[in-house]
Amino acid sequence: ATLQIFDYCQTIGITVTLVITIPIASFVYVKLLVFRPFSESYTFKLIVVNGIMELLNCVAYLIIYQLTTYRFMYDFYMSIQRKGFVIPLTVFYALISGIGFHTRFFIALNRLKIMIFTRMHHNEFVFFILSLILSIILSLPAVFDYWLMPRVFYSVLKFGNNSIIIPDVAISDDSL
Repeated sequence: ATLQIFDYCQTIGITVTLVITIPIASFVYVKLLVFRPFSESYTFKLIVVNGIMELLNCVAYLIIYQLTTYRFMYDFYMSIQRKGFVIPLTVFYALISGIGFHTRFFIALNRLKIMIFTRMHHNEFVFFILSLILSIILSLPAVFDYWLMPRVFYSVLKFGNNSIIIPDVAISDDSL
């Protein structure tokens, strides 16, 4: 019973936070992209890309992992598995997680670059494009791992009188 209460509180907390955060973040992101002086800065554009990836990451986590443990979602996740959507969902999650992680790194690198080279003129457009390209490229190993070696599935577990589903990975190498 305690674990169920924790799960419900965590899920409600995440959902309420997302419902509040997404409209506010969307407003801020539009303002950063449209209104001067922010719209002229590629640093702010990189921050917007990172913010969007982080919001998508939270929503994807909620859908792919958090809601799987609830009995009322059992049929939904079994239909996802039957239709073969587990791997594409996992690949999507790996991609947005990777892009979010790497864009955070490039935002920090951009700030460091500005601090070290304060007197030099910087081409922020080139840095922005390189940051996006490298963020995608650096995220591809995880994406290819899930895409080319599909071993992610939902396992059915008995939990009390009910069956729940948890994401699982089949490991084919016995040495691991």
